[in-house]
Amino acid sequence: MMHASQGLIQEDERDIDEPWWMIWLDRALKGAIFLLVAILAAVIWTLFNTENYTAHTIHAKGVLSAQECKRIIEAAESTAATRSAGWETERHHNYPTTDFAITSVPVAAAMWNSSLKQRILPMMNRLFGLDDEVELHVEDIFIVKYDAHAQSGLRSHRDGSHMSFNVALNPSTDYSGGGTRFATLDTVVRIDRGDILMHSSGIVHAGVNVTSGTRYEYNFSSHARHHIGLQYGVPCNIAYAYVIHNCAQV
Repeated sequence: MMHASQGLIQEDERDIDEPWWMIWLDRALKGAIFLLVAILAAVIWTLFNTENYTAHTIHAKGVLSAQECKRIIEAAESTAATRSAGWETERHHNYPTTDFAITSVPVAAAMWNSSLKQRILPMMNRLFGLDDEVELHVEDIFIVKYDAHAQSGLRSHRDGSHMSFNVALNPSTDYSGGGTRFATLDTVVRIDRGDILMHSSGIVHAGVNVTSGTRYEYNFSSHARHHIGLQYGVPCNIAYAYVIHNCAQV
């Protein structure tokens, strides 16, 4: 016991006898290490959290005609009427929507394939400056229904692709609310019937709740065979912070 006590006393004496500048240096080094770790953590968080990036969106007019939009909605509702469960609600696990895969609505699929090939893909190539070697592959196309008395919106999320798209299928006068909210914009982006909204899939966005009426839209996402400057979370091939209106009247 005496040895233990003496050892403690001797250790305390050594601490007391340590020069003040060594104590200061030790504390300074520990503080510097802590600061470097904090800075590194902040840098990593900034790089991988897309809410810190300026939202890049393109809003183009008239990719579908009013008649085409009307026929698509009618076909989707007719499909729902033939099913006891109505619209599907569990196709997407993490962020489910009230929707139909386009393959479930043949009439809509035929019209969409024509529009995609003749209007939308050429417009995307032009607006995003894609070269001839880049091929866009559509991953998922579905018709979404937001209703004030059912599923009225979709919480904030990111899409697991390169590029995401929304095409409005009914006039904005049919409902109140709605639109797409981006984490880095101070406003909600709303489009009207036949218009398309394009953005990097990695940007955090949400479907704003419809407060009255019903909102229909196409949602689809795509990947590129080659890198197209819209890698996950780091959009870099479009000028910063803008929404283009009437940029592709077709």
